[in-house]
Order: sequence, then structure tokens, then C-alpha cells
Amino acid sequence: MMYRMRGTNNIDVKAKNKENIKRLLFKQKSMTKQEIVNALKLSLPTVNQNVKELIDENLLDESGTLESSGGRKPQLINFKYDARKSIGLDISQNNIHIVILNLSSNIICEKRINCIFENTKEYWSYLNKLVEDHCLTNDINMSQVLGISITLPGTVIPDKKILKLAPTLQIKNLDLNELEQYFNLPVIFENEANAAGFSEVWSREIINDAIYLSITKGVGGAIIIDNTVFHGKSGCSGEFGHFIIQKNGSKCNCGSNGCFEAYCTVNVLTKDTNGDIDEYFKQVKLGNNAYIKKWDEYLDYLALGLHNIKMIFDLDIIIGGDISDYLQEYVETLKDKMKALVENDKNIDFVRISRHGINASAVGGACMIISDFL
Repeated sequence: MMYRMRGTNNIDVKAKNKENIKRLLFKQKSMTKQEIVNALKLSLPTVNQNVKELIDENLLDESGTLESSGGRKPQLINFKYDARKSIGLDISQNNIHIVILNLSSNIICEKRINCIFENTKEYWSYLNKLVEDHCLTNDINMSQVLGISITLPGTVIPDKKILKLAPTLQIKNLDLNELEQYFNLPVIFENEANAAGFSEVWSREIINDAIYLSITKGVGGAIIIDNTVFHGKSGCSGEFGHFIIQKNGSKCNCGSNGCFEAYCTVNVLTKDTNGDIDEYFKQVKLGNNAYIKKWDEYLDYLALGLHNIKMIFDLDIIIGGDISDYLQEYVETLKDKMKALVENDKNIDFVRISRHGINASAVGGACMIISDFL
């Protein structure tokens, strides 16, 4: 006797089958119908029906064949990665960064615009126009776009759509639901570091769990577990910049003393170069002893912070933000400093540098939309 599973019905099963076929082809790129049958343990009529619907939705097509030992050659079903697009907007105090991705997370277009943030109707309306203009310029039909992700430098509570606190934007308790009226597409909101962390895990098939450490004018981060951002009880997880690494140490912007951020923000390095990080590393390469000494001290504190994060989470750590492009050249020096902190296990292979650099937040936000679609 067969029993129907509780909580399911034919509509649920059909939707799940279609979703599984879509995800399988997204991962495999091309398969025959028989390969889909074998992989998902579905009947051929079920596969035929769902493949037809996905072709009608312009997500799949039939083209190409496989070699056959006899009879009709099996036709390939292909996933159409350009059939949908996703848009990421990363907002900071002085800039807007826009990226448009296809479903394979390839960047179709990317632009950084100097624009002072203002929490006004005009500003949010400008963002919508920016999106529409970039779609028009790149021959993207708005019906192809899944949605817009807006990433912000502050504590975002995604399920309640509240920007709890964003000091650099001078915003507190902003109801993000009210902003949706300015856009002609679905919108999601996320913390910039969480989105950046997601971009790194999404693009690395061998990593599902990781810590993302963002080092810019502040120090923050994200905790990614099973390809999902862990937000914590109050949405404040990943605030690595504010654990103490030096008792009674340097004053931090948060008001405390000795925070990790007080020693490892980019501002620590650029005090004497008017905030110009390129000039700072130029001086290091020219052999300026004062700059070399400061960099060595910086790496000491960074090694200590990374060691503490590793001891707590025991996960790979991906370093991103403004520092990542410059750190690549010195990563072995950093690892040597971390090895000096431990007596036994000196394996430091868990430290990685960001693949996306300054694009990480905008790309990650757009990837979140793609993930939800799949």
C-alpha cells in the first residue's frame, strides 16, 4: 500500500520536480532528457513536460546532439544563462557601484559613480533611473531582470527590511520597505560585508562555509554557513572589527579601546598620505622605512586578528575590501606571522584573498537574487 506524504500534494511535487530540473541543468549546463531521468529518478513523461515548460519560459533550449551507437542521436537540453539578469547596487557615503550579472554570475556591465548619499526621494529615484539607463544601454529588456539588490554599510535586518544603523550614512532605523516604491523591480537589501562574503562562497564550488573579513575604512565581515549568510540573533553577526586585541589600546571609532578595527582599518595606513592607499604602497615599494615599519606592525595585528577568528570558527577566512588587492603580494609574510603565534598546527592554508575585490558587495548582492531564483 502506498501512502501520500504529509504536507505535499501534486502541485507541490510538480513544482519541486521543475525546480530540481532547473537547478540540475544550471549546474551541468547541458544534458539529455535520459540523463535528467537518471540523475533525478523521474519518469521520462515528467521530464518531458517540465523541460517543455522551462523552454517556454526561455530558460532552456534544445540544440546539439550526442554521438549514438545506433538509432536517433539524443538531443541536448541546454541552460540559457543569458535568459535572466540580476542587478547589484552597492551604496557608500560617496559612491554608487552598479553591476549587472547573467545567471552564470558573469558581469555584463559594471560602473562606479561618484554620488553623495542622501536619504531623499530624489536620491532613491535616481537609483531606479540608473538601473533603467544601464539596462537600456546594454540592450537588456526589463522583463529579463529578476530584481535589484541594494547593499549598504550598516546593520541590515533582512527579514524585517530595516537598516538598523549605518554610521557613515548617518542613518538609524530606516524602514527599507518604504524605499521599494521608488523601484520598478523587486528589491532586496543586505549588509555590504554579508553580500561580499556570499559572492566569494558562491563563486567557489569547493567552499560552502567561510568567514569573510572586509577591510576598508572600517573592519567588518560575514559568516557564511552552508552557502547562507548567518545574521545572528539581532542581525549584528560578523562585527569582527570590534573584538579587543589590545587591552587599553588605541581608541576605536565605536568609542572602545583596543578594537581590531583600530589597528587594521585602511585608515591606519593612510594617515600620512591623505587617505591615498596607492601612495602608501608606492612608498613601501620605494623602501621608505617609516612606511615599511608601519606595514610590518599592521601585519602583526592582522595576523593576531585572523588567528583569533580561526580559533573561534575553524573555517576558511577570505580577506576582501580595499586591502585585498595590495595584500596579495604579502600574503606569505602574513602567513609566517600567523605561524609564529602557534606552537603546533602551523597549517595556514585557510587564509585566502578575495576573488572579486572592490566588486564583491555589488556582485554578492546580485548573486543572492540568482540564488533565490534557483
